[in-house]
Amino acid sequence: MSTSPILSVNGVSKSFGRLVALDDVSFTLERKTVTILIGPNGSGKTTLVNVVSGLYKPDKGNVQFESDRIDGRPPHEIYRKGLARTFQIPSLFPKLTVLENVLVAAVGNPGEGLVRAPFKRTWVKAEREEKRKALEILEAVKLISHKDQMASNLSGGQSKLLEMARALMSGAKLLLLDEPVSGVNPTLAHEILASMIKMRDEFSVTFLFIEHRLDIALNYVDRVIAMANGQVIRSGDSQSVITDPRVVEAYLGG
Repeated sequence: MSTSPILSVNGVSKSFGRLVALDDVSFTLERKTVTILIGPNGSGKTTLVNVVSGLYKPDKGNVQFESDRIDGRPPHEIYRKGLARTFQIPSLFPKLTVLENVLVAAVGNPGEGLVRAPFKRTWVKAEREEKRKALEILEAVKLISHKDQMASNLSGGQSKLLEMARALMSGAKLLLLDEPVSGVNPTLAHEILASMIKMRDEFSVTFLFIEHRLDIALNYVDRVIAMANGQVIRSGDSQSVITDPRVVEAYLGG
């Protein structure tokens, strides 16, 4: 089993005109961990996630995923390597069922090819295995009872759980989440974060997520990375980070 970090961000800088969004940002993510990215609005959190996921190319520095340099590569290539990203507003297929939404995220089904599609015996076993895996994932995120419902009938929080399930179905090893419990009632917020822990433990997935609801989220994380003015100002366990005077001043307004 590899002991190298799953993600390494090395001296990354990104500017938009005169606005310096990221200023020499460096950190690593260990495998099978849950890390929260905190900081006031404008601190560079979303820009950082955009650089890691391939939406932006850094001006300086590099990003390595699974020891392979990925900065500057298009998002779809990064996604295929096992790094998936979700957004604040889930983007689902509303006219498909919950189970179908998960199944369409599977990659490499031999039945999708024009040559083998007519020969069911060549891909039916793979399809059965994909369905088994999809049901296992839905069980993990507590959506199994909704598997036959249309995705359009899910609540906002359930939609976020479904998007996480789809990312996991794609074979993702690292998930980047943008405010996964934003606008969600506290009960479901705890459920979403508990599902992240279950995914970490059962599927060996690593998480990096942005979140402002620290009163809930800090109970579920292994590590906190705090940003301000485009820089990482502190990282470590929850207690040491949120009590750091620099974090208090930057994030909580002194």
